[in-house]
Amino acid sequence: MSDINVAVGKPANQSSTHSIWVPDKAVDNCTKPYVESGCCSHTDPINRTTNAHWDVDLGQLMTIDDITIYYRAGYAKRFGGYQIYVYNVTSTIPTLCYSDMSSAISDVKLTVTHQCPYVIRYVQVYNYRLNPKRHEWYSDHAILELCEVQVWGCPVGRYGDGNCDSVCSGKCYGGNCNATTGACFYCAPQKYGDKCDNDCSINCLNQICEKDTGNCNGNVAISGTAQQSSNMDNTRWLAKQAVDGCVQTTITSGCCSHTRAIGPNTAWWRVDLGTLVTINAITIYYRDNSQYRLARYELVRYGPTQPLSTTRRRCPLLRGHQYYFSSCTVDDQTPVPVCRDTY
Repeated sequence: MSDINVAVGKPANQSSTHSIWVPDKAVDNCTKPYVESGCCSHTDPINRTTNAHWDVDLGQLMTIDDITIYYRAGYAKRFGGYQIYVYNVTSTIPTLCYSDMSSAISDVKLTVTHQCPYVIRYVQVYNYRLNPKRHEWYSDHAILELCEVQVWGCPVGRYGDGNCDSVCSGKCYGGNCNATTGACFYCAPQKYGDKCDNDCSINCLNQICEKDTGNCNGNVAISGTAQQSSNMDNTRWLAKQAVDGCVQTTITSGCCSHTRAIGPNTAWWRVDLGTLVTINAITIYYRDNSQYRLARYELVRYGPTQPLSTTRRRCPLLRGHQYYFSSCTVDDQTPVPVCRDTY
């Protein structure tokens, strides 16, 4: 990895502590997977808790790629079912990065690296135990024994070369880039390429093109006129924020729209593309950890002269003027298989 471990020596805490195995032991740069080595953290195994967590504060926003965990050797029964969360402020709901779904104890890897491409400040490792247990081989109670947690990334605006001493291109939209390669996450309108050095063709609609290839199959909804059935807040989470080019899916990112949480049992969001456009696909980035709110949604289109009360055609369609996104409220326990859909 050409980025660095940004967790070394950072402040850590855990839900409880067993004897001398304090949370800081998991960020001391020692990867020996034995508690006798003095390199591991350990939550309390005596009080028989149903959940346990360990957290590290990276001190500032970091662009991260991967998280590596060294767990105590021989204790897969305690590690099984663990989850990794990331978040920016302590008052927000963390974003799930990984959830272990191992069905057999032999499937649990005690030294493991997970991709986790986020801009975050905090990392949490969490585990829990239900009654009855999900698997018979699980430990009876929630215990964490982390010997090292490595978070690979760079401070926002910097990347790679083993020490994060390179600065992201000034042409990167928002000033941030991949912590390993330095490739821009986003380009300003009418630009494309890894470092956003290239101009989109003037033949592209509004001179908008795909960020990686320069193809004229860009997002024609950007800067379209958007509306929604209601506003959760009249200053934040407005309809236009769903077509601002930002695809972060946390509500605190300022990138999402949001209708009122209390009110009618239907909600809608729509965008006017401004002209007739031939389209190939529609991609939706929905709010993290809110899949139950997306259940039973419909994606339909209508033309410039069709009122909303008329019959609307469901996608997929190849040609349209406006697109209408409708969701119906459901019971909070209704499962939804995916959070992001492409049409």
